[in-house]
Amino acid sequence: MSVLVVKDVTKYYLDKLVLDTVSFAIGAKEKVALLGSNGCGKTTLLKVISKKLQPDEGAVVLQGGARTHYLAQDPNLPSGKSLEDAVTEVFADQKRLEQEIRALEVEMSAASNLDKLMRRYGELTARFEAHGGYELDFRVRSVLFGLGFSERDLALSVELLSGGQKVRAALAKALLEEPEVLLLDEPTNHLDLAAVEWLEGFLPSYSGAVLIVSHDRHFLDRVVTRCLELENHRLQDYPGNFSKYRALKAVSASLQVGIYEREQAEMRRLKALVNRFRAGTRATIAKSWEKKLERMSHRAVAKPLGKATLKLNIKEHARSGRDVLELADFQVGYSGEMLFAPFSAEVRRGERIALLGPNGSGKTSLLKALIGDIPYRGRLRFGAGVSVGYFDQELKLTNPHHTVLEEIILSFPHLSEWAARDYLAGFLFRGDMVFQGVATLSGGERNRLSLAKLMLTPHNVLVLDEPTNHLDIESREMLELALLGYTGVVFFVSHDRYFLGKVATRVWQFVDRRIADHRQNYSDWRQSLLAQKARVNVPARNEKAALDKHKQTNIAALENEIGRLEQEKVAQEDRMARSDFLRQKDGGRETIARYMWVCSRLKELYALWEREAE
Repeated sequence: MSVLVVKDVTKYYLDKLVLDTVSFAIGAKEKVALLGSNGCGKTTLLKVISKKLQPDEGAVVLQGGARTHYLAQDPNLPSGKSLEDAVTEVFADQKRLEQEIRALEVEMSAASNLDKLMRRYGELTARFEAHGGYELDFRVRSVLFGLGFSERDLALSVELLSGGQKVRAALAKALLEEPEVLLLDEPTNHLDLAAVEWLEGFLPSYSGAVLIVSHDRHFLDRVVTRCLELENHRLQDYPGNFSKYRALKAVSASLQVGIYEREQAEMRRLKALVNRFRAGTRATIAKSWEKKLERMSHRAVAKPLGKATLKLNIKEHARSGRDVLELADFQVGYSGEMLFAPFSAEVRRGERIALLGPNGSGKTSLLKALIGDIPYRGRLRFGAGVSVGYFDQELKLTNPHHTVLEEIILSFPHLSEWAARDYLAGFLFRGDMVFQGVATLSGGERNRLSLAKLMLTPHNVLVLDEPTNHLDIESREMLELALLGYTGVVFFVSHDRYFLGKVATRVWQFVDRRIADHRQNYSDWRQSLLAQKARVNVPARNEKAALDKHKQTNIAALENEIGRLEQEKVAQEDRMARSDFLRQKDGGRETIARYMWVCSRLKELYALWEREAE
């Protein structure tokens, strides 16, 4: 059964067509990708579905009162709260119920007539349990920890969170709210690899439908079972994950080209016949050919248009020496606290080094030390003839009031306006787009402008901080090709595993406050890491038997204690249900206090049992 139906939705921005009679339906538990180039209208469609925008034509129907939650790329969080409290807001009803229960417990401890209070207490606790109240804290923390937050982060004020942390917190709220239709716009952009993999495991079993805009190819392969593509304002539906979509798309494109070419050839033949026989003795049949030609021209397949893609040509400075960089006892940190232990390494020409590790482990700080933006300890020495270029995902602007064209011309005054516009067209800034203010650019547009500025100056060392963020899939692939043809050194941070597999020839892994240097490409390193984990998870037979025996002993002890307390709980509930319970000497207060302690202790024991049983 469909939970979401989009019917003939058309949307304009001013007089510009964005969506043209878009129709589709999504089943109650489907996980669907929404694909398309940057600027094609994906975010607009999500906003229309979530009622943040109204369509000019058509309708969006949510079946059975289904709720939507739209996670934007720049979400808002309530101010004046801690991270944990801000996320727990989604359980406001349960929290109010818990507060009422606690207040009632205080009232019961001093009341002389407990009959009415006990009935109310039973009703509230039953409702609290039915709504998962006893598992709330566990659920909130498991999602926050899965998305890369630590115990220490939970008390942080929302105002102190970075932009990326706010996006992750908003994602946690969306997942915990469990709407029937979850709309995710680039959910992996601010996640480290561990968090991306956690989300990959979470979403397939999510109870509702999910519509995802993402350019992470590995992520889409593992999460979605269907792909919707927006192209030329229309929607095309493909079954399967991203890889299957790619294969079907290639077949479809090839068929469309063949059909178009055959139709055009037939129309040229008919036109030639009409022109040849229009004035002769066969004018009647020429007229019928002309009508056929007219019908064909109305029904003809549109000319297949290739997608506009980035034209990346990385200008390389004069070739550096073989030895490009030496680090010795190198460290970076803030306020005297170092982010990682002293690190030493040598880098040679042609290496492409991926920096991998959790958010906050020091990856971006190391990159900034390489370009001289922050101080460091130890030795950092570049070789002869080295010129370093830096890609900044935040896009440091010459002037926020500039247009795209002005940003390029004023940064590179040797370019004429014609040359600058021609160059910007290669980065998909075409026509009037060059007059758009840089402060109004989308994330993908800002990244393309950063790449354009970087590649106008020759360098033989590139330092790239999240270069793929906000880039669509075709742009990522063009960047991969450009870097594969580059003979200089590349240091880069990315969480796109497909990009990492294509580009990285060496891995610096940030783990346990140190940097491990792996002289192998990303794919080989990943395989060796998985093999190592498998060895760790399969201990020797005797060791495994000892571990199992120890775990089973703990589990048995917990189960005995749980069984004993469950029996006591049942006995107390039977006692409290008796008609003469409230006529006891102390009004039943001692029994009630013991009952509440037993319930609390059982909650703790069940949590311990779950951890031991994992």
